[in-house]
Amino acid sequence: MKLIKNYLYNVVFQIFSIILPLITTPYVSRIFGPSLIGVYAQTFVIVSYFVLIAGLGVNIYGNREIAFVRDDKNQLNQTFWEIIVMRIITVTVVFVCFIFLLVFYQFKYKEILLIQSINILAVALDISWFFLGLEDFKTNILRNVIVKLLLLFFIFLLIHDLKDIYLYVGLMGGATFLGNLVFWPHLKKFIYKPDKPLKLFRHFKSSLILFIPQIMISVYGLVSKNMLAVMDSNKSLGLFENSDKISNAALILVTSSCVVLIPRLANNHAKNDNALVKSMVSKSFDFVSFLAIPITFCLMSVAESFSLFFFGFKFQGIGIVLFSIAPVIIMIGWKNTLGIQYLISIGKEKDFIISAIIGSLVNILLSFILIPILGAVGAAVSLVISEFLIIVYQAFIIRKDLNIISLFLQTWKYFFAGIVMSLVIKFLSFFTKGILGLFIQILLGAIVYFLLTITMKSNFTEFCKKNLRNLL
Repeated sequence: MKLIKNYLYNVVFQIFSIILPLITTPYVSRIFGPSLIGVYAQTFVIVSYFVLIAGLGVNIYGNREIAFVRDDKNQLNQTFWEIIVMRIITVTVVFVCFIFLLVFYQFKYKEILLIQSINILAVALDISWFFLGLEDFKTNILRNVIVKLLLLFFIFLLIHDLKDIYLYVGLMGGATFLGNLVFWPHLKKFIYKPDKPLKLFRHFKSSLILFIPQIMISVYGLVSKNMLAVMDSNKSLGLFENSDKISNAALILVTSSCVVLIPRLANNHAKNDNALVKSMVSKSFDFVSFLAIPITFCLMSVAESFSLFFFGFKFQGIGIVLFSIAPVIIMIGWKNTLGIQYLISIGKEKDFIISAIIGSLVNILLSFILIPILGAVGAAVSLVISEFLIIVYQAFIIRKDLNIISLFLQTWKYFFAGIVMSLVIKFLSFFTKGILGLFIQILLGAIVYFLLTITMKSNFTEFCKKNLRNLL
């Protein structure tokens, strides 16, 4: 029951995370246009490399380690201080290196990069991993919802024309900083002053192991954006950036179960309850498929009409980019279940690292080939193919632990319902136009999907029927 409550709390927060870009992105896109959005994306990509290094894999590692020791108050306190002090040292070193490079290297858009550096400092304050390990979601979600609402308010209050790009960058970075800061007052319920020497380096190696796949996965997305800016244009990068934002917004709902399940899976694995771990992963895979497949088909069906309405005519051509990147929602949903939920939770980081390396190399290679030919569409296609190959490798690795064939075969009902839903949306598009028409298409398409999955007795809908009382 607690797991369900945590998921629902997390979904509420993630809905806010989805709503925010859905409200601000069309407003900001109409003010700045694709070129300035591309400048923001390009500078954020550069800073993101430093953010990744500063994070050092702690978000995943810390989550798991806290889940391991959460039943022992003394170990919990010691583990927290060792990890957070290690992170503060790492962030300090990385931030000094960034400022040094900013002073002595001829970066373009130096002023914006300096403002973006707030995101590096924010890493030092990020202790979300601690509360995730405790499976404590409610307080953190309420605090972050308030921060996001403040960001929404100030964007509409202060951002009005092209010269406000600097203020916009500051607001985005400041919101991240404040969002991490609000976690700290709640910490006093669990943590006290350390009473033993801190053994910082015992965590360094393990967090570094998890850092490698994290940086590999993140880097190939960042490299694609860098390559777009260099090999094509900032405008092309702006098209890709906004398409990526929409797919990421959809992904938030799909991957919410991953955030909630990691500490529970790690804790069960620590207790050697591997049968329960496998059962939970199987159910999670089915749930992710139930959500990701219709979202992907829906987004592909409305890509052209939605993108023009949402971003405006300055972003002409973004529809095909959004269509091309949409399948990544399914791929990343499955990757998170097989890789992060299962492989990392049971300590098989090596296999996860190899899958990330394969995806990174394929994505970079394909980007070199496809971006000069297809621009932003090439970057999107490269991303989807690389994510698909990651899943293929992960499925091969865990084939002896989980019934992989059964996992994937059970998704046929969701694919069938998704295709029918897509055809319904396309049919309705001939008769309904505008924002109201778009809403009707999506609503009726969703109803068709749910009715079909219920009629075909899909695993998820049958699970819901059996557990309806507990869910309520």
